[in-house]
Amino acid sequence: MKGKLMDRNFKARCLKDRSWKTGFYLIKKKEPCIKDIKNVWPVHEQTICQSTGYLDCNKKEIFVDDLIKFSAELNGNKVEFEEIQVLFDPAYAKLVLFAGDYSYDFMNPEYENVRYEVIGNIWDKIALAKRK
Repeated sequence: MKGKLMDRNFKARCLKDRSWKTGFYLIKKKEPCIKDIKNVWPVHEQTICQSTGYLDCNKKEIFVDDLIKFSAELNGNKVEFEEIQVLFDPAYAKLVLFAGDYSYDFMNPEYENVRYEVIGNIWDKIALAKRK
């Protein structure tokens, strides 16, 4: 298996300023929150993303719902996507890369020269309400 496995974090968009907050996921006063080293941040529930446990080529943590630039060789053929979404497939209990009607294994022992680069998250493109 290629890639560096790490502790599982969560990230979500903050209700106050819509910035990304990373840390532990918890419920406080019936509200979803992310707890970092110093603070507990109320977050938009639908934006909660769990870490895959892997880092990209820039040592940036990869989360479910991240958009990544992906390339690898599989059976001598180049597989490349400029933007593809990382998802968890509950039917097969594994991480997948999703584009349109197709999904591809996130990790595959047959991949060679694999490269992941986080370029954004699906929630970066969606307007969220701001709370004061």
